[in-house]
Amino acid sequence: MKKVILTYVIAIVVILPAFAVFNESDNLIVNLGGLAYLLILLYIGTTKVGKKGLKCLCDANNELAKRLGI
Repeated sequence: MKKVILTYVIAIVVILPAFAVFNESDNLIVNLGGLAYLLILLYIGTTKVGKKGLKCLCDANNELAKRLGI
């Protein structure tokens, strides 16, 4: 169970900067930086290492769903 929680924490930390896209400040650079970060994540998700990471996250999700009985 610790591996599942650690996987979720890592995924949240990696995805968190992408929320800069929704920043409502007057500075457009922050929004564009968040968009660029999101596009980089999408590109990394298509690589061999990215697919391995997504598979690990999917496996953790399936294990958590199994433990919760969903």
